[in-house]
Amino acid sequence: GSGSVVGDYVRTPAENDWHRVSVEQSGAGSYQWRNMAGVSWGLVDHGDRLEVAEDCPYPGQDCVVQKDHNGAIQGLIFNQEMYHRSGYAAAGDAGAEERWWPSGKYYVYDQADGSKMVMW
Repeated sequence: GSGSVVGDYVRTPAENDWHRVSVEQSGAGSYQWRNMAGVSWGLVDHGDRLEVAEDCPYPGQDCVVQKDHNGAIQGLIFNQEMYHRSGYAAAGDAGAEERWWPSGKYYVYDQADGSKMVMW
């Protein structure tokens, strides 16, 4: 559901494979952050933040879970950068800017509050 951090995320602009991420459940209250470069590390759920495990190359850089006013997860803030959740917000919003991954197309939407939203 919208309350789970499991899903795909992207930092924009995505300049390398470290900026495309999949978060997968690995146990009760624990997750795995896996980027397209094939590097992964553990995350421990603390509600509004995800603590990185000792195998993270950025020790002490916990993820902050960014939610909207409805409690839906918009993205994860990691290393002071926003990783936008794929598929967040309603499809068919006006003003989509079409872009391409090496593996396909994605869209960047300008939100009313000035933030950006990504879908692919």
